[in-house]
Amino acid sequence: MIVIATEYLAAGGNRHPSAADWQDDLLAFGSGNNIALWHPQDGFQKGVFTTLCGHSDTVNAVKLLSLPGNPRPVIISGSADKTVNVWSFDGVWYQNASYLPQHEASVNTIAVLQGCETFVTGAADGTLKVWKIAFHDYRLPKDGKPLCHDPYAVRTVVHGRCLGYGQLTIEPHRRTQTQILYSRSI
Repeated sequence: MIVIATEYLAAGGNRHPSAADWQDDLLAFGSGNNIALWHPQDGFQKGVFTTLCGHSDTVNAVKLLSLPGNPRPVIISGSADKTVNVWSFDGVWYQNASYLPQHEASVNTIAVLQGCETFVTGAADGTLKVWKIAFHDYRLPKDGKPLCHDPYAVRTVVHGRCLGYGQLTIEPHRRTQTQILYSRSI
């Protein structure tokens, strides 16, 4: 009997200085249009254990962001496709929690404030955008009916000044809302 098994899985990294980040036991890096995940200190040394697919062009920036109450960091990726993706750990796997197409040029850099829900993205056209992540865990009550399906306005306030409103639809499962706090051209 012939047994075939994968011994090691490798993926090439993108040649961009912001395309990788390492935190605790997780290394995330851009690999073409994807984000490759690897546990470099894993004793089994099997290499890349998964890739996250969600961009249509080269991934230029990857950052890991630790949030209070989350066992795994959130992964934030920016791409030449002018989008930012936020990936959250659902207890088993990383899922694309937010797709943010608000930039008008290639996203080349991401900065995070660890332990806080805030991050900043920078694009090739000189724009910076400040974002805030809010995780909501809407579980069904014992009767199985959702608490609410109506969208409601979410106000964005920075230093006491209202910058705008967004919409969040409450659904009976874990949702991630990512809202833009501030956008500026430099």
